[in-house]
Amino acid sequence: MSYKEAMFLGFLVTPAFADQLEAVPRALRDNLIGKERSSYLSETIYKGDHYIGKDLSGVFTTASLDLSAAHIYSVLKKVVPNFPYECHSLFLFSFPIPK
Repeated sequence: MSYKEAMFLGFLVTPAFADQLEAVPRALRDNLIGKERSSYLSETIYKGDHYIGKDLSGVFTTASLDLSAAHIYSVLKKVVPNFPYECHSLFLFSFPIPK
Protein backbone atom coordinates (compact mmCIF):
# COMPACT_ATOMS: atom_id res chain seq x y z
CA MET A 1 0.00 0.00 0.00
CA SER A 2 1.34 3.47 -0.80
CA TYR A 3 0.81 6.58 1.30
CA LYS A 4 0.80 10.33 0.87
CA GLU A 5 1.24 12.99 3.52
CA ALA A 6 -1.76 14.97 4.68
CA MET A 7 -1.69 18.17 6.67
CA PHE A 8 -4.19 18.69 9.48
CA LEU A 9 -4.89 21.86 11.44
CA GLY A 10 -6.57 20.91 14.65
CA PHE A 11 -7.76 21.88 18.09
CA LEU A 12 -6.52 19.60 20.87
CA VAL A 13 -9.51 18.19 22.75
CA THR A 14 -8.67 18.72 26.40
CA PRO A 15 -10.60 17.00 29.22
CA ALA A 16 -12.39 20.29 29.98
CA PHE A 17 -13.45 20.72 26.35
CA ALA A 18 -14.46 17.04 26.09
CA ASP A 19 -16.77 17.46 29.10
CA GLN A 20 -18.53 20.43 27.49
CA LEU A 21 -18.68 18.68 24.12
CA GLU A 22 -20.41 15.67 25.68
CA ALA A 23 -23.20 17.97 26.89
CA VAL A 24 -23.94 19.14 23.34
CA PRO A 25 -26.93 17.46 21.64
CA ARG A 26 -25.66 14.67 19.40
CA ALA A 27 -27.50 15.99 16.32
CA LEU A 28 -25.73 19.37 16.49
CA ARG A 29 -22.36 17.80 17.13
CA ASP A 30 -22.71 15.27 14.32
CA ASN A 31 -23.87 17.96 11.90
CA LEU A 32 -20.74 20.07 12.39
CA ILE A 33 -18.08 17.58 13.52
CA GLY A 34 -17.80 14.19 11.87
CA LYS A 35 -15.62 11.12 12.06
CA GLU A 36 -15.44 11.29 8.28
CA ARG A 37 -13.74 14.16 6.50
CA SER A 38 -16.56 16.65 6.06
CA SER A 39 -16.96 20.17 4.75
CA TYR A 40 -17.05 21.44 8.33
CA LEU A 41 -14.72 19.75 10.83
CA SER A 42 -13.46 16.24 11.34
CA GLU A 43 -11.92 14.35 14.22
CA THR A 44 -8.61 12.55 14.21
CA ILE A 45 -6.25 10.88 16.66
CA TYR A 46 -2.60 11.88 16.33
CA LYS A 47 0.08 10.38 18.58
CA GLY A 48 -2.60 9.37 21.06
CA ASP A 49 -4.27 12.79 21.28
CA HIS A 50 -7.76 13.67 20.04
CA TYR A 51 -8.05 16.64 17.66
CA ILE A 52 -10.91 18.40 15.90
CA GLY A 53 -10.03 20.38 12.80
CA LYS A 54 -9.60 20.41 9.03
CA ASP A 55 -7.50 18.65 6.44
CA LEU A 56 -5.38 21.06 4.46
CA SER A 57 -4.73 20.01 0.90
CA GLY A 58 -2.33 21.26 -1.71
CA VAL A 59 -0.17 24.31 -1.29
CA PHE A 60 -1.35 26.77 1.30
CA THR A 61 -0.24 30.24 2.36
CA THR A 62 -0.21 31.87 5.76
CA ALA A 63 -3.36 33.74 4.69
CA SER A 64 -5.18 30.50 3.87
CA LEU A 65 -3.89 28.97 7.11
CA ASP A 66 -5.28 31.95 9.05
CA LEU A 67 -8.61 31.58 7.24
CA SER A 68 -8.75 27.86 8.09
CA ALA A 69 -7.97 28.65 11.74
CA ALA A 70 -10.77 31.23 11.85
CA HIS A 71 -13.16 28.66 10.32
CA ILE A 72 -12.21 26.02 12.89
CA TYR A 73 -12.75 28.39 15.81
CA SER A 74 -16.02 29.64 14.30
CA VAL A 75 -17.48 26.14 14.05
CA LEU A 76 -16.21 25.12 17.49
CA LYS A 77 -17.84 28.21 19.01
CA LYS A 78 -21.16 27.14 17.49
CA VAL A 79 -20.84 23.76 19.16
CA VAL A 80 -19.32 24.81 22.52
CA PRO A 81 -19.82 28.58 22.78
CA ASN A 82 -18.58 29.21 26.33
CA PHE A 83 -15.09 27.70 26.10
CA PRO A 84 -11.98 29.94 26.47
CA TYR A 85 -10.61 29.29 22.96
CA GLU A 86 -8.22 32.25 23.17
CA CYS A 87 -6.19 30.22 25.69
CA HIS A 88 -5.76 27.28 23.28
CA SER A 89 -3.67 27.27 20.11
CA LEU A 90 -4.31 25.10 17.08
CA PHE A 91 -1.77 22.46 16.03
CA LEU A 92 -0.54 21.83 12.50
CA PHE A 93 0.83 18.38 11.74
CA SER A 94 1.26 15.94 8.90
CA PHE A 95 0.46 12.26 8.87
CA PRO A 96 0.40 9.49 6.26
CA ILE A 97 -2.87 8.48 4.62
CA PRO A 98 -3.42 5.67 2.13
CA LYS A 99 -3.56 6.77 -1.52
